[in-house]
Amino acid sequence: MNRVSVVISTVDRPESLAQTLTVLGHLVATSFDLEVVVVCGPDDVTVDSLDRWADHILVQTCPDRNLSMSRNIGIAAATGAFIAFIDDDAYPDPFWIEDLLAGFVDENVGAVGGPVLDHTGVNFQARASLANRYGRSTVLDDLGKSAWLNSPWSPDYVYPIGTNGLYRKAALVSVGGFDEVFEYHLDDVDIARRVIDAGWRVRALEHGTVYHKYRPSHLRTVERAFPRRYLFLKNSYYFALRHAPDRSRIPAEFSDYEASHRADLRKNIQDGLIPSSSMDQFERDRIDAVAAATQAADDLPRIRAATWFSSPHERRLFPTRTSRPESIVVVNPDPAERERLAASPQIVWIVQTDDVERVDFEDGVWVRGVANGELDSVARRLEAEWIANGHARRDE
Repeated sequence: MNRVSVVISTVDRPESLAQTLTVLGHLVATSFDLEVVVVCGPDDVTVDSLDRWADHILVQTCPDRNLSMSRNIGIAAATGAFIAFIDDDAYPDPFWIEDLLAGFVDENVGAVGGPVLDHTGVNFQARASLANRYGRSTVLDDLGKSAWLNSPWSPDYVYPIGTNGLYRKAALVSVGGFDEVFEYHLDDVDIARRVIDAGWRVRALEHGTVYHKYRPSHLRTVERAFPRRYLFLKNSYYFALRHAPDRSRIPAEFSDYEASHRADLRKNIQDGLIPSSSMDQFERDRIDAVAAATQAADDLPRIRAATWFSSPHERRLFPTRTSRPESIVVVNPDPAERERLAASPQIVWIVQTDDVERVDFEDGVWVRGVANGELDSVARRLEAEWIANGHARRDE
């Protein structure tokens, strides 16, 4: 049986991480064993909250606030042949891993990615993501085209977004893991490029969904705005220096990228989401970012030797659903019925009237909150999607 290791990088989000771990415990795992590796940041208060999971997760520590370094530590600790990455503010669909594993149709597939829905549970943060060698990303509408975007010479390519990717460990190790120059932003774009350049294929899948809450952090506000853009600028320029086929185009590409950030900053300032001083900070940051990126590109990538990833670690299995339960959709149940449903072995989706559009996992059931619209039509659409995926049938 396959072993899948889920790596979660976290810093100071104990409540959100606990919810992610709870949802992982409800994954359907009929074809694999699950291992969970949590990598905490420096001086992270999260460590003290993990005692109740101690028998089921492996906890590691990253000395810096560096997402790529954290993920490399997770890869080294993972014992699975496949490694999945999910954020500490994201919740996977019950069939997340099973759907992603189905994408490894042959030994040449090195990575797959599934859709990511945003905090509303309705809108796509990413259905399938496409990038070029200058680090510019866009959305791929036709997943059928993704099969043609896997060659080392292709200028555009599919990449799994950072909160929803499943990789062969062998593919990750073969390229030295994540480049630790990318402490945040474009780390996922870079590793996919290097995996493809090493001869592996990367696929975008229709299924294998993650719900991303996109919670505030030391970089973004509660309103999901970024007051500073230094890491975006530095890593975009560094990525282009590493991968661009024509370096003479980089200044023009980067100028367009800067302009898009200026426009976004202006809108955030007008909306009162960030202070007006953010624009002056941006102009200082863009100069520093280019200098730092240029210096980093003059050195070798900050990747790891294969032997670094081979140190032995303790193996712990994470409890999951080991059989395929019935899946049902119920509209606005009363409290007693909801309690009964939560105690059942079924996968339960409750569609209910709410103040906002949302998807959450609460007390053992999935909740689809509907702010506007007919609940029955939402329930039918949800059922149709699950039936099409082979995961649900109507509860009559």
